[in-house]
Amino acid sequence: MDRVPDDYFPTSTSMAQGEVENAVKRKYAKLFVSVGGSLSAMDARLKLYRDDHIKYLLNLLEGLPPEFDVLDAIRAFSHTSSPSINVVFFLVSLICLSTLLTVRLVGRVSQFRQVSEDGTGGFAGGDCQLPHLVSCYAAVMEAIYKWFMKIKQPDGSFLVHEGGEIDVRGSYCVAVIGSLLNILTPELLENVPEFIARQVRIAAMAAYAKACAGVRADNIR
Repeated sequence: MDRVPDDYFPTSTSMAQGEVENAVKRKYAKLFVSVGGSLSAMDARLKLYRDDHIKYLLNLLEGLPPEFDVLDAIRAFSHTSSPSINVVFFLVSLICLSTLLTVRLVGRVSQFRQVSEDGTGGFAGGDCQLPHLVSCYAAVMEAIYKWFMKIKQPDGSFLVHEGGEIDVRGSYCVAVIGSLLNILTPELLENVPEFIARQVRIAAMAAYAKACAGVRADNIR
């Protein structure tokens, strides 16, 4: 398993992540040796503690423990008692585990959606904030198409919020939400594929330059 690249600029976060990755690799290596180097035997030994995962996720949805910091800007992914972590990921995890969501839980999430809804058509991360594409990824509504067209740029890109930055995240969020709502019109998609293609080419050139820099560094050493 390759480490997530840090672009030759290690930080305390990337180093901490490296420690976690190395710990996971050691666990897998130990298990691999214990089953005689058989991948199929290793898979048979791995067990998903489904009930424990479900209990953990449901507890987080009821309220985060005190060691989590509150980040109000992403509350549109959450509800009033769990503002710190994107609850959309909790819900997706529960669905993947075939968990039946209670009416009470769905109602609480829906209630906060109404609070975070902006009159222009988007969803904000909390009260008195600008609507943001990443927030809208977790909440959809009828006026969303009008708002999408408002933040769409002539080159096919999208602002993540009014006056905000432009990147491929915006294109992805619009494509997913538009597909779910069946609103991917020619007007909405105009120049979008071309914009994405340009970003892919830029990323490819950056990766090539990084690889070349690595080769030059190796030669110097």
